[in-house]
Amino acid sequence: MAMTKQTITYEAEEEVIAPEELAALELRAEEGDLEAMFELGVRYHLGHSVLQDHAQAFSWTKKAADAGYSLAQYNLGLFYEEGHGTSVDLERSLYWFTQAYKQGHMGAACAMAYFYRMGWAGQKRPQEARALYEEAAHAQESLAYANLGFMYLTGEGGSKDTDKGLHYLTLAAHDGNPTAQLNLSKMYYYGEDTPQDLEASFEWALKVAEQGARDGQYWVACAYMYGEGTQQDTKKALLWLERAASQGDADACFMLAKAYEHGNGTDKDDAKALHWFEEAGRNGHPEGVFKAAWAILEGRGCTANLSKALALFDQAIAMGSTDAQNFLGYLYKSGTHVPQDVTKGIALFKQAAEKDNVFALFNLAQYYFSEDGNNPVLGIDYYTRAAELGCPDSLYKLGYCFWSGDGVEADSAQAFDYFEQAAELDHDEAAFLMALAHLDGEHAPYDPDKAIAYLAQAANLGHTGADATAGYLYETGQDVPQDLEKALGFYHASAHKGSGMGLFNLGWCYFEGIGVEKDYAQALALFEQAADHNHIDAFVNLGLMHAQGLGVKKDYAKAKDYYERAIAACDTRAQNNLAVLYLEGRGVTRDPLRAKALLHEAAERNLEEARQNLAQLSCTQTSEGFLSRLMKGMGKPDAGNYALSPARSHRVYLG
Repeated sequence: MAMTKQTITYEAEEEVIAPEELAALELRAEEGDLEAMFELGVRYHLGHSVLQDHAQAFSWTKKAADAGYSLAQYNLGLFYEEGHGTSVDLERSLYWFTQAYKQGHMGAACAMAYFYRMGWAGQKRPQEARALYEEAAHAQESLAYANLGFMYLTGEGGSKDTDKGLHYLTLAAHDGNPTAQLNLSKMYYYGEDTPQDLEASFEWALKVAEQGARDGQYWVACAYMYGEGTQQDTKKALLWLERAASQGDADACFMLAKAYEHGNGTDKDDAKALHWFEEAGRNGHPEGVFKAAWAILEGRGCTANLSKALALFDQAIAMGSTDAQNFLGYLYKSGTHVPQDVTKGIALFKQAAEKDNVFALFNLAQYYFSEDGNNPVLGIDYYTRAAELGCPDSLYKLGYCFWSGDGVEADSAQAFDYFEQAAELDHDEAAFLMALAHLDGEHAPYDPDKAIAYLAQAANLGHTGADATAGYLYETGQDVPQDLEKALGFYHASAHKGSGMGLFNLGWCYFEGIGVEKDYAQALALFEQAADHNHIDAFVNLGLMHAQGLGVKKDYAKAKDYYERAIAACDTRAQNNLAVLYLEGRGVTRDPLRAKALLHEAAERNLEEARQNLAQLSCTQTSEGFLSRLMKGMGKPDAGNYALSPARSHRVYLG
């Protein structure tokens, strides 16, 4: 919470007066009129109807102060404090504030209190400061309200009293004090010493912003950007950001840059993003310098310039940006844009890690689990440090380390504890694993409701398999009540995200007529899209559809090609189906020996259709031997008597 400093205010007449009035004023001052001396001091200080002259201002103000004029004594205190027309002298400043206070000037009382709080011209005297502010507040001096409120809220100079603190801070805010208004806005936002009230927070911030204060403008911009306390409105957010940024607010510059970088509420514009990142950096924002360096390195919004980018990375690091340190470490370790120097890269990671940069800690862990680092125990240590700082990726990695026993003794309970923590921090893969665990019931309590909730979470985070898995549950009625409408909704969502599994499962529904009219053409199109994602089941079904002419003209050559692509991934159903092509001689030269070899391999891996086909071959053999006659071209089996294997397993299991 910010304190309100004594501001320079001058009690003076109107700004502009006629020359004859000015001459009369000077004459009265020379004749010893204290009010005239005081007013001349104000006019020379501000340059009202005279040329600004701080020496003259000081001279006339001191004459009036020496003669006991309280307003002049107060202003003289300000002159000594700020060094106007004289050198800074805090002891003299406090002396003249004290003289004015003795004559009842409550602004001087506030000035003295501020000196006591800051320890200027002596030791800090918070108790006396509070007493002076209370006296001024009772005299309805607005400046006292904000500081007295602050002191009651923090317990500075006496006991803490939240009610009194809010009372005085609110009085100051209603009197238009921007510091009090902004402090109230933040208190209501965070719920500090008062219940959280986002609408009240926004209203007070807006009052500050409308007075032209850049910190209030930034606060209002954030409220509009995230819809906190007011309706979300990115256009208004950008308007207030531009106002604050134009006044040099570093955070506003940085936020405005990110809006242009990502196209948030405006068109994506790399050049404007770079401009505002640079402005943020010029106003002391280290991450602005880092982001500008990154953009210049890659030529986003400008011509790429490696030397300039490296200089800016060094500047950002000097300003304290550990993200810049980590990123530069990555460049050297990977040899991206710069000659590879793994030693330098790891050194930069370690420097950033010493300052608890979670990305650097994670990168070091990854390095020590690689062949180059080859120290899993040290890797576990870095993962653990990053996890303690709330890094979801590290929590997830620790889960897999404990699951697999990599670098640590295997412990499935500990593994799923880490997965659960990662899921709580919105790690999509961890949420997906927790869903499967609650369905499996081995590593977490069997709980379909929690599983569905985790699947929804993972899906919202972009996990492509979560929608497809939820759809499977609702399609089959496994673990949850069957609901084909929900199943299709999940499959469509998964397919829309480009999930091979989602595309396949939706295709399967059209292939079998599950919840929709059977439509081979639609199934074929969806299987083809799934195949583009290397979905093995899709290869199998595309082979079968081309072989049987389902939704497409028969094409045995294509069927064979699809089967062989699935067989390359060791798929038994494709082995069985290709064997049938060889037995029936469809699109290929009959080759029963090749067919039998494929069937035996699939049968040994427990494919029932392959066993059936082998049994049929055995039953049709004569004393001469079916295969022998077939090889001689003396006979051929009836077409279509062999069992085919469509791909219909489409659930992801935890294993």
